[in-house]
Amino acid sequence: MDHTIANALDLRSLDVETAKTKVAERASQTKIHNSFWALCDHDPIELYETFIDLGLNIQAFVYPPEGYRIFLGR
Repeated sequence: MDHTIANALDLRSLDVETAKTKVAERASQTKIHNSFWALCDHDPIELYETFIDLGLNIQAFVYPPEGYRIFLGR
């Protein structure tokens, strides 16, 4: 799997329910011991429980001026 930002899951401008669906879709495609970046336009506090429920863990959390980047692993 390509772990670059170019392959990131872009959650910016999505409502919470759509973002949860997109995260679940990507999690189902991510094998154990693999990971992916998620891009958010704010701190995704409403998604933390979803990350945990899907067996994802936050490996890195970067918040540059252009938005949040979360590195999620399985």
